[in-house]
Amino acid sequence: MSPAASAHCPSCGKPASGRFCGGCGATLAGRACPSCQQPLAPGARFCGACGSATAGGAVSGPSAGPAAAINPRLLWPIGLAGIAVVVALVMFLLPGQSAPPADPATGPGPSAQAPLPDLSGLPARVRFDTLYNRVMRAAEQADEATAGRFAPMALEAYAQLEGVDADARYHAAMIRIHTGDPAGAAVLADSISMAQPNHLFGFVIRGTVARLQKEDVRLASEQAAFLAAYDAEMAAGRPEYTDHQFIINQFVTEARARAGGPGGGGAGGQ
Repeated sequence: MSPAASAHCPSCGKPASGRFCGGCGATLAGRACPSCQQPLAPGARFCGACGSATAGGAVSGPSAGPAAAINPRLLWPIGLAGIAVVVALVMFLLPGQSAPPADPATGPGPSAQAPLPDLSGLPARVRFDTLYNRVMRAAEQADEATAGRFAPMALEAYAQLEGVDADARYHAAMIRIHTGDPAGAAVLADSISMAQPNHLFGFVIRGTVARLQKEDVRLASEQAAFLAAYDAEMAAGRPEYTDHQFIINQFVTEARARAGGPGGGGAGGQ
C-alpha cells in the first residue's frame, strides 16, 4: 500500500490525502496553528480548523498569466458517487435550511462548528465554487466565524485551479473582500482587466473596494468606466453576467444615479 493511501488525518484519524481532510476539514501539512495547534497548509493566512489568523505566509493569489478559457458550467464526469455528493452539497448550501436544534443547556451553538461537507472527491472548480457559496452565505448572515473558517479553504481551492476565468477571479475577490483583504480583491480585479479590459467585473470589484474604503472619487471613476463599457459588454452575452445579474443591476443603478441618468435594469438572476 502506498504512503498516500495509508495517510491519516492528524485531527480525526480518518484516511486522508491532499491538503485538507475530506472528513473534518483539517489541513494535512505545513505549519501548526498558533491557537489550536492544527497543521496549516503552506502559506495559509488563516487556520482552516479554528479560523485564527496565522503569522507569516499569504494565501496564494491569482495566476499571473492570462485567464484560461474554461467553462465552469460544464459537468465533469465524476460518476454516480460524485453526483450523490453534489446533491448532498446542494442541500447543504441551500438558503433557508433549518439549523441544527439548539442544546437547551447551552443555547444555539456557532455555525462554525457544523460538520464540513466531504469535498475530497470533487473536481477543483466544483470544490472552489462550493466553498465560495458557503462563505457568501455566511457573510450574508453576518456569520464571521463560518466565513473565516471556510474562506482559507476556498482560496486554497482557487489556487489549485489549473486555469482561472473572470468568474473564478470574481469569486475569489468577493471572498477576500468579505474576509478583510480589499487589497487582494483589487489585485484580482486588475487581473481581470488585464485579460479583458472592459470586463464589468473589474469595475465592480474595484468600485466595491472603493466604497468600503470610503474613497468616493475612486468609486465615481470606476462607476463611470463601468457605464462606458456596460452596453457593449452586456451585448456580448457573457454567461457570468447572467449568473451575477443581481450585482450587475445593482451596480449599474448606482452608477446611473450618480451620473444623473435613468436607473439600471430590474432585479434578476442570482
